[in-house]
Amino acid sequence: MIIVKACQKLGEIVAVTGDGVNDSPAIKKADLGISMGITGTDVAKDAASMVLLNDDFSSIIVGIEEGRKIFDNLKKAIMYIASSQTSEIVPFIVLLIFQIPPPISTVLVLCIDLGTDLIPAISFAYEDTEIGIMTRRPRSKEDHLVTIKLFVQGYGFKGFINYFACQLAWFIVMNDFGFPAFQLLYTNGISIYLHADSDLYNPTSPYFGNSKLAAAGYTKCSDFTSNAQLIDWLYSRQASTDLRMSALNCHEGTPLTFTPIYNYSDCRVQQISPISNRPVCFTSEAVKYAQSSYFYTNFVGQLFNNIVTKTRRESVFTQGMHNMNMYFGMTTELMIGLILAYVKPINVVFGSRDNTF
Repeated sequence: MIIVKACQKLGEIVAVTGDGVNDSPAIKKADLGISMGITGTDVAKDAASMVLLNDDFSSIIVGIEEGRKIFDNLKKAIMYIASSQTSEIVPFIVLLIFQIPPPISTVLVLCIDLGTDLIPAISFAYEDTEIGIMTRRPRSKEDHLVTIKLFVQGYGFKGFINYFACQLAWFIVMNDFGFPAFQLLYTNGISIYLHADSDLYNPTSPYFGNSKLAAAGYTKCSDFTSNAQLIDWLYSRQASTDLRMSALNCHEGTPLTFTPIYNYSDCRVQQISPISNRPVCFTSEAVKYAQSSYFYTNFVGQLFNNIVTKTRRESVFTQGMHNMNMYFGMTTELMIGLILAYVKPINVVFGSRDNTF
């Protein structure tokens, strides 16, 4: 006991081996108490944190190495999951603050948590011991599994890199379908005037081609407002509605005048919606494609994050890629993404769309 206390006072990490009753106080006081499994007494075994079942001292090294590997792999799995959480949480905060259309739907968030991220995260349990793991100094007792450093690195550093990539992809796709990024700010709850399915956009018309608006014959903007609908970004009820002749600001006068809410960009992708069988450009259906691009950017980022996170200290080139379960996890992640993108009955139900890579 005196020796153990003196060494600990000097800041050393102390391990004590023993098998008898008289050894148990020192075993319990030590940072690592080790008891013999065959010759050890029950008192010594109860006091110990490690029991050598074969009474072989060389097993101590094997046991410590296995413990360090488990601790490392748990931190890797938590880090991997944390990196994905930022790109799932921040979009809804941005939605509330800036009132933009939802960057990702809750259904696709569930597809990440229960689909693309699940098996790769489990595969970290099968990761090999890192080279040089036994040359590290013993970790401090205050070094918990989840630390501030892990939070900062997972949620902050890796998480925000992943989020910014996803959000950039979302803005690019929305711009390609006619909605510039800054035009979308504070326009989530706008009202629109539905038009007939046969209507075609006409920039020279006072109603921009909206025959229902032209036939209404109202003389006050309040009459139009009472018959308007809130824009639906979440579902596909308005997939065939061209917002160029529906998302309009009404101005009082004789006659009433209308101006577009958005300053639209050029349509760069001639994509046909599987819901309306009409072009996606300038419709609420563009958000579905943008959300899909957000989702696919996230899971492609997680594929690389899988490789980055597999080692804590060593280079992946030094450690190697020998975990076959990780290959399986990455393959299933890719397959789930492709199925959600290109299998029509599934992508319609889940709100994902094709041609977004």
